[in-house]
Amino acid sequence: MRNNVKLSDYGIPKTVKVGAFVYKVIFPYAFDEDSNYLGLHQCDDLIIKLGIGSPAHQSFIIPPQKVHESFLHEVFHAVDNFYSGGMMEESEIDLMAVAWHSVLQENNIFVRKNVETIPKKVKIINILYDVELHKFSDIESRAQSSNNVCKMQLPMQEKGEDKQHPLVKKCTLINLINFIIDTTFDMRFLKHENELLEDLFCSFSNGIFQVLRDNDIEGMVKRG
Repeated sequence: MRNNVKLSDYGIPKTVKVGAFVYKVIFPYAFDEDSNYLGLHQCDDLIIKLGIGSPAHQSFIIPPQKVHESFLHEVFHAVDNFYSGGMMEESEIDLMAVAWHSVLQENNIFVRKNVETIPKKVKIINILYDVELHKFSDIESRAQSSNNVCKMQLPMQEKGEDKQHPLVKKCTLINLINFIIDTTFDMRFLKHENELLEDLFCSFSNGIFQVLRDNDIEGMVKRG
């Protein structure tokens, strides 16, 4: 390929599982020259298409990191479609893809010998957050995050409670990361105290957990 870039440098998977659906990933895909697309999510066909060159400038090859970000963008469209009813706007998917590309590149959330292990620190958009177990006095407060003190708190196992599966804690961690991204970018999902929006955003976060758990996306980003 041009610019000494090989397809193997990208590590794009041939399929990706979103919920119960398996998407076919077509890469590289040649979009029309008059198109501005770098990627495309086709819900009805269960297809994700990714370009490798700029349609307007065919001599330019897009580097792996940017293709990975585009891949996350299209996967998040699929997550939004199946988990939260397509509530996300294009600009919001953009922000999520940029933020999660950084999170996956700078942390070990799923890429570890024991995928159930909870990291002690997580870097989110250049800020390092401590992750700790906490005994919540309010039964409704099962987890929380704070941008002011750079801390994320997960519920501590209470005496007499049924043992919580470690992956449930990891799913909660993914939710907290999303809440911090929402707050950092001043998005609309948590600031208006709209329970429906908050519930849909939680569903979207659960979808991100499933996609990261069932596909080696974090490994792809790190290898790129």
